[in-house]
Amino acid sequence: MSKILALIGVIAFVSTILFFIYKEGENKGKVEQIKKTQEIERTIKDEIIKENKEIVKRKAVNKSISTNDNFNWLFKNRCKDCKNERFL
Repeated sequence: MSKILALIGVIAFVSTILFFIYKEGENKGKVEQIKKTQEIERTIKDEIIKENKEIVKRKAVNKSISTNDNFNWLFKNRCKDCKNERFL
């Protein structure tokens, strides 16, 4: 009878240890998933920041170009037939 009780106690002890190992692994999996999600979010934020910087640069370039520059370019690159006529 005592052998059976000892065997039941050992089985319960091993089951308890296996349960805690399983829970610890489950928690590690959750932590790793959270880390992956945070890394993806950080990558997305970095890309958004880069895009915003490029947009600001393009806006600055567009604001620096004046319409007179466009007219000058058109005047310099007009067709051969139009060179005799004066537009500006």
